[in-house]
Amino acid sequence: MANLEQPENIESGIEKQKLTPERKRTLGENWIEMTIDNATVPENIDKMNDKNLKKWLFESTMKDIGYLADEWGLKADKDFIEKIQKTENLDEKSAFELEYIKNVHAQVDNIVQNFDHSGRKSTKWDSWPKRIRETKEFNCVGATLLGIHLLEKGKLKR
Repeated sequence: MANLEQPENIESGIEKQKLTPERKRTLGENWIEMTIDNATVPENIDKMNDKNLKKWLFESTMKDIGYLADEWGLKADKDFIEKIQKTENLDEKSAFELEYIKNVHAQVDNIVQNFDHSGRKSTKWDSWPKRIRETKEFNCVGATLLGIHLLEKGKLKR
């Protein structure tokens, strides 16, 4: 008869693993080397708790995505954002937000249309700002990061 024991929760297994200060520093250095441009490892990374370390990883990624969006001319329409913010009627606000989201999608999709579609290639790593900048292409995760950036600029909640 098969063993029907519940496997150990992967997340709880990870929770049990604490990063040493040296590993935190190595993680930060590798993050900068492989994932993002335009950042430096925080001086106190070896003293950060897990929550702050995760926060820095996310924020450094989103900051670099913001630089990338600016480099590519992806814009949040400030006049339209102001229009959304001033609208009090929830149906109108919802319609304006949907229009803003469609505009964000169109901007990202416009970039995708210019990708080199001539052959098969792995896009496994094309979600990180550094790789996106190198290849001028991105996968669905990269598109999502760009979308999140533009939605946040529009003050729309994710």
